[in-house]
Amino acid sequence: MKSNWIVTFILLSTLLLFTACSEGNGESSAAESNTSNKDSNDNSVSEDNANDSPLELEFWYGNGGDVGELIVAQVEKFNESQDNIYVNAIFQDNYNTIAEKLQATVVGGNLPDIVQLNSRNWHTFGESDVLLDLTTVIENDNDFQIDDFDNGLIKDTLLNGGQYGLPFNRSTPILYYNKDLLDQLGYDSENPLENWVDVEEISKAIVDSSDEERFGFTALLDAWYFYSLAWSNGGELVNEGGEIVFDSPESAAGLQFWADMAEAGLMLPPTASGSNSGQLLAEHFYDEKVGILMTTTGALTFIEMNTDFELGTAILPKFDKHAAPTGGGNLSIVSRIDEERQDAAWEFLKFMTDTEQVIEFSTATGYIPYRESAFQSEEMQKFYGETPNALTGYKQMAYVHSSPSGYANIEVEIANAMERTFVDDITALEALQEAANTMRSRIQ
Repeated sequence: MKSNWIVTFILLSTLLLFTACSEGNGESSAAESNTSNKDSNDNSVSEDNANDSPLELEFWYGNGGDVGELIVAQVEKFNESQDNIYVNAIFQDNYNTIAEKLQATVVGGNLPDIVQLNSRNWHTFGESDVLLDLTTVIENDNDFQIDDFDNGLIKDTLLNGGQYGLPFNRSTPILYYNKDLLDQLGYDSENPLENWVDVEEISKAIVDSSDEERFGFTALLDAWYFYSLAWSNGGELVNEGGEIVFDSPESAAGLQFWADMAEAGLMLPPTASGSNSGQLLAEHFYDEKVGILMTTTGALTFIEMNTDFELGTAILPKFDKHAAPTGGGNLSIVSRIDEERQDAAWEFLKFMTDTEQVIEFSTATGYIPYRESAFQSEEMQKFYGETPNALTGYKQMAYVHSSPSGYANIEVEIANAMERTFVDDITALEALQEAANTMRSRIQ
């Protein structure tokens, strides 16, 4: 039986914090944890500023807080850079809301022109021709240098050979840890977390060193993180034949490792992915009630601002090998708009992903600089010199895997299985087998 305190903590947290067990929240909530709640109008470009003459486009974006404010600032910069196009940026709460509303407008009309879609669930819209294939557009634009973009992230926006978007705010999960605490415990704080056994060992030392309640490690129960656990241990999510295989013993072992750590009091029992759950875990880290936090690179700047101790970062630990997913958002153009609007939307995409904007976005947030020209720039190199923790996510790009595409609800089912592993009297393997069977029944 699971310890009662674990079940109570998760159930209470779920009741208070759970708003949507959905993909994407784990990678954005911590990054937005240090800003006040904002009405959607606060992060929208006012239509009152638009002139009558420019062609007006509608852009849906899903990042709130400081990240949302930066997106709006860059949209305003685009509007001020020329007189022919005016982009109205409309905040849509999160990636899932964008996907839901986009699906509704496909049926009912009033489509946006440009959308920021989660990098792992845009494929359905590409397959149904809702998004514009940019292949020909790119080939005909001699000024656009797609070779300057990170090759792995460009491949991540391909579908059946077509280019259905461009990377925008791209991230990967990493470890954040309290270097001062590890120094006090006698560990090498420069490179302490190579594998998951290291995380377990150091977590035990953290717990044993305090008379007050303190945990070694915490992370959200997000499918994004499960991917790394499975891949690192030799598991897969979907095999080459397209079959669901995330319920293999290899895939389940990492999740069970987490559950065993929580049972032993080493891991702070995580909540399901909700709009505030990442903020809650980040605050425990800031308050030194947790020594190691797993979350997105997109949270780096905000975590740096809120920690009073020396902060360390590390690429994700391994079981057999290092393996990591990528996340964040891409920018895509809706195909069901006229050619004039498509051309204008392309000019906006080029601006938002040019070297100058990538440098500004990456240095302000910690998101990955996905253009080589941005990474090599004097500004980025200065930023890395002053903020060496920012290099961790970039280094981890050598170990990223592509997430499965075309499988609706796979991340929701995996997240549900993760939660059941912690709450119910069930093993990780059993929970994942039930989730996989649910997915298989939908595919048949």
